[in-house]
Amino acid sequence: MIKRTLFNKKKPDDISTRDKSGFFVANKKTSTIMSKRKNNMLSVLNADDEVIEAIYNTRKMTNDVIFTKKQFTETLLKRVNLKCKNQKQKEFIKTIDENEITICIGDSGVGKSYLSVAKALDLLRDSKNGYEKIYIITPIIESEESIGYLRGDLDMKTFPYLYSLYYLMDRIIGEETRKKLVENKIIEPLYMSYMRGINICDSVLIGDETQNLTIKGIKTLLTRIGYNSKFILSGDLNQIDRFKNPEESGLKYAYDNLQGIAGIGFVEFGKEDIVRNPIISPILDRFK
Repeated sequence: MIKRTLFNKKKPDDISTRDKSGFFVANKKTSTIMSKRKNNMLSVLNADDEVIEAIYNTRKMTNDVIFTKKQFTETLLKRVNLKCKNQKQKEFIKTIDENEITICIGDSGVGKSYLSVAKALDLLRDSKNGYEKIYIITPIIESEESIGYLRGDLDMKTFPYLYSLYYLMDRIIGEETRKKLVENKIIEPLYMSYMRGINICDSVLIGDETQNLTIKGIKTLLTRIGYNSKFILSGDLNQIDRFKNPEESGLKYAYDNLQGIAGIGFVEFGKEDIVRNPIISPILDRFK
């Protein structure tokens, strides 16, 4: 029972300070417990069981303004605009709905990443699905020029590689909402270097640019799936940056060799499915 209070208007008199993400937490009774934490800035979503239970017990005192984690997510994700532009995109969404793992390949501009993100957010939004988090993962591979050493912690170093997914989320739900979900680890990046031993349950995982995963890497990723989870993996086999031989791509290996396994669906987009801009199709033809 993870809790956080949320007020859209004026702060009630009996509510304590804002936490770092701008949401009011607890009330005077709970403030005593909170004051034991650094700077009285407790992030309730990450609190220990004792504090969570204490906050939960103040529900009547705060007129039912304490939200469960699922309610918190639903409040932020009031609506996700998920519209398909052609029959193949509808097939992609249907495949995600009907399978635990969806593996998708296709050219640039067909909407693979956009639909993956929009569908994941839509699944997270509806608490009936039981999904608590979205994990995002992409290979840390530079396509052409190296940008050299990056300062900061792990999240700062990997942000440029995850930017395209965050950009799509910002378009769909807005930057402020996305940042709140990331800050509270409802949307969280994963890294292939630290995947072993992880069991992903009650979550949706988006794997982007997975054409650059090794065969061993995609095996490790796929075998992390636990109960009540969906994995959506996509990539463009014409944009492999890591291997000279396309047969070494983990995405290609998975697409070719996992067919027929119950619970795994496959979708292949073609040039005729490009929706970004019609000029992309003839450009791709000239580069072949």
